[in-house]
Amino acid sequence: MTVYCQDNTPILITSLPENLADKILLVVTKNAGKDIEDLIVQTLAGFNPGLNESDIAMSRNKNGKPFTGNVKTNFNISKSVNLIVIAFTDNSEIGIDIEKISGDKIFSKLDVFFSGNEIEKIQRDKSLKTFFKLWTRKESFLKFLGTGITDTVNKISLATDRNKIETEIFSKSDEAYINSFFVSDKIYCSVCTSQNKPIYLITI
Repeated sequence: MTVYCQDNTPILITSLPENLADKILLVVTKNAGKDIEDLIVQTLAGFNPGLNESDIAMSRNKNGKPFTGNVKTNFNISKSVNLIVIAFTDNSEIGIDIEKISGDKIFSKLDVFFSGNEIEKIQRDKSLKTFFKLWTRKESFLKFLGTGITDTVNKISLATDRNKIETEIFSKSDEAYINSFFVSDKIYCSVCTSQNKPIYLITI
């Protein structure tokens, strides 16, 4: 499959759009604990007229990726510090990861998670932003695939000086698009989908 990586600032909005046609919606909220599932259900019901909230049942696949079987809207969740970001979109798979940029996440065994050329780029740049860009890109891509972190994660490389990467990974989609950006102060985000769509961001 072909993976396209790019830096892309989301469009800030103040109210939920009426539909998700041709867009990705990121909902940012403070850590809401158990209320986060209610927020997801409410949002999904809003995008699926005629569907009651009580009709929406949350499930997870064998790797822990959340989904609902009775709505066409796909979503994914990521948490860091006290923030939660939920990504919603129609008609495409989606994965998202957010991380706080800090030295706490840097660890010595880079080869467990990163490929050889990813490690080279991290060590060459000596930049926390480079580290977290690659980290969030990799994790959003794995969540997009629905596999989560596996013992072969270091065989996947998303480090390149070009925005186009060819990989032999099997997926239901022939293409994946990864957009990376700051979602708030020191919180870095990457979102991966099977269609290239503009990203809208709302804070609740």
